[in-house]
Amino acid sequence: MKAYKNFILFLLLFEVTALCQSNTNIQLWTGANVKLELNKKWSVSLSPELRFTDTIKTFNSFITEVGVKYKLNKSISFLGEYRYTYRP
Repeated sequence: MKAYKNFILFLLLFEVTALCQSNTNIQLWTGANVKLELNKKWSVSLSPELRFTDTIKTFNSFITEVGVKYKLNKSISFLGEYRYTYRP
């Protein structure tokens, strides 16, 4: 059971998606999500992502999202996020 939980945690933290349109244009998008609940009403999140193109040889972009969530009640919550994108 512990191995099953570790495997699920691995999939959630190190999600890897490969997108292929043709044999010459293979892309790799890797990302991770981290969420920290400060208390019952406040939580923060961090989601970095690396993207590669050109048969996974060329670095395309680095994306980071940082968010803060406030839960007013069971039905209403507010979320603010900032996204930073770096493309060389």
